[in-house]
Amino acid sequence: MFRMIFCISFLYLNSSLAFAQQYSQEIIDYLKDYKEAEELLIEQFEKLDSKVNTLETRIEKIETKIEVDESVSSSKTVETKISNDENNIISKVSEDNNVNNFIEEYDASNAFVLDKISIIANRTPTELTKVGSSVTIINQEEINKSSDTFLIDFIDKIPGVQTYQSGSPGTISEILIRGSKARYVKVLIDGIDVTDVTSPQAQPYLSSFLLKNVERIEVLKGAQSTLYGGQASGGVISITSKKTKKKGISNSLSYEFGSYNTSNTNYSFNLRTDKSDTSVNISSFDTDGFSAAEEDNGNTEADGSNMKQASIITNIYPNETTDIYLGVYSTKSNFNYDNWDQTDNSDTGDYDSIGLSAGLNINNKNLNHNFSISNYINHRRDGSYVYEGDRLNLSYKLSGEISDNINFVTGIDKEDDEGKIGAVGSFSKQGVYGEAIIDLSDNTTSTLGLRYDDHSKYGGHSVYRGTINHRFFQDLIFKASLGTGFRPPSVYELGNLATGVTNLNPEESESIDIGISKLFNKYSSINAGAFKSEISNRIDWTSGGYDNISTLEERQGFEIDYSFKPSNSFQGMISYSRTSDENGDQVSRVPLNQLTANINYAFNNSINTSLELKRVSDLKDGNNDLPDYDLVNTKINYSIGNSNLSINDLNVYFKIVNLLNEEYQLVKNYGTSDRAFYFGIESSF
Repeated sequence: MFRMIFCISFLYLNSSLAFAQQYSQEIIDYLKDYKEAEELLIEQFEKLDSKVNTLETRIEKIETKIEVDESVSSSKTVETKISNDENNIISKVSEDNNVNNFIEEYDASNAFVLDKISIIANRTPTELTKVGSSVTIINQEEINKSSDTFLIDFIDKIPGVQTYQSGSPGTISEILIRGSKARYVKVLIDGIDVTDVTSPQAQPYLSSFLLKNVERIEVLKGAQSTLYGGQASGGVISITSKKTKKKGISNSLSYEFGSYNTSNTNYSFNLRTDKSDTSVNISSFDTDGFSAAEEDNGNTEADGSNMKQASIITNIYPNETTDIYLGVYSTKSNFNYDNWDQTDNSDTGDYDSIGLSAGLNINNKNLNHNFSISNYINHRRDGSYVYEGDRLNLSYKLSGEISDNINFVTGIDKEDDEGKIGAVGSFSKQGVYGEAIIDLSDNTTSTLGLRYDDHSKYGGHSVYRGTINHRFFQDLIFKASLGTGFRPPSVYELGNLATGVTNLNPEESESIDIGISKLFNKYSSINAGAFKSEISNRIDWTSGGYDNISTLEERQGFEIDYSFKPSNSFQGMISYSRTSDENGDQVSRVPLNQLTANINYAFNNSINTSLELKRVSDLKDGNNDLPDYDLVNTKINYSIGNSNLSINDLNVYFKIVNLLNEEYQLVKNYGTSDRAFYFGIESSF
């Protein structure tokens, strides 16, 4: 059925090509006469000098939007695009002789276009307008406006993404994409796979990751196993740490304190030259916390936590064609928690991890070579139980042009997993993949991909993915994708630790999604999509341990989000998602209905406010229905600006979490924060 729907969509699009209008969104279309513009700029230089300074500030913001993870290949391509954009801007300013009007026009028209370059959709930088999968990209400006402290709370507001946590900060958490559990979601931090191989079903734990260190988040939904392996059958989340765009030395420092005796300190150091750039981020978080076990059940003991996090990223550019990158990511956390009896107790746990990465990019004419290695090591303790995991990834990727209308990505991946869970368990797998990115016409782009994996226990297996993107008009885009997935049992599942079944079969999946994007004008856009996925041979817990479930697991639903920016001072987004099983019923720990809204308003250059609203209904945990709830957070930011010669920016802010003091649960009988107040100060120098 999936294949039939996909084929029908493909044929429909091709039949419409004759009626499609030419799609072009390039700024260069504005230009009329470069020579005349240059002469005019020189003639009026003195008059425009102050306004050009303002323009340069805007250009830096545009660079921030377009800049992508430089640890991924083709950073030079992105830099070239930035340079071209700057030249076009200068030319346009000269022609119109109205700097301020053009700045406003440029910001508005590109709010939904120029900063949308996907890195992970095709494992190479691709304009979002040509991507066939469902992608959400969050830049640093959006992150800075959030009232959230932890990454897991922030991504919970992204359409199609749900998270939950069993109690106070630091305790067990899980990320789901479109109802697909964490074991089907690959999470990359600066290119490092942060999956805990010792967890029961091999999933990432992000409960201790602080949002303050993040520059960019990219979420790719649907089956992505072709490019990223078996764990990505539900989607991929790529997180990029903060990096500087300014040459020279720069620093930033922030401190936050508030309810539950909470303190949060963050420091960043950046050094950028013509030949290299280095960014260091250090964070510390401490709180007395609240009871992990629900307080309404008579639990009063606070479950505190403290966390430390650090990252170092270095890029070296020995010449125009070579990029060497090195990265280190580390976390250390200790926390109190209440166990499965869901009553107060003195259980403690800790989670320590370190991720190492190194890579080499070589650009040779139309070809890009990328060599990379990463290693993620983690130590986890839950009470008296100790787990140690080690995941090593080796990769070679080749991308480039075959012709004017065909690009390609191909590569080899090798992964070694080892987990010490009482006894040591391990396996390895090697994969080879290839994907063609084909411009069928000026308005239509298609991708076709295939992957073959060889598992040390389960042998060979193939998966595929196909997408299509068609631009009917300049402001209307249709996209569709079809893909399959393959997930072998984890080290824990294979370890037969709970008298489980020894002969587990790998899980297989298939998913399809279709979507449409519409740019109504320069100030607003809408994205809508529907999806459906199926998992066969699902591995899950039974009374006798882990076993394959014979029944087919299905997920279906749709998402819609509306972004608006009527002025530079007022902008926001409203989104709605619905996720259910094949019968239209709730999926455990996934809301049937979820509505979110983020609204930002700047009263002037100094005062900015944000309001976050989240409405959840029809939520259950297993067979237990959980109450509907409304969550409201707000943040007020006051910018002092250039306070003196040594401090460039000084901001103070005040935020309220759970403004309505809502009593709600994400997991049955586990508590959440009451109304909480926080005050913070941050500066750059």
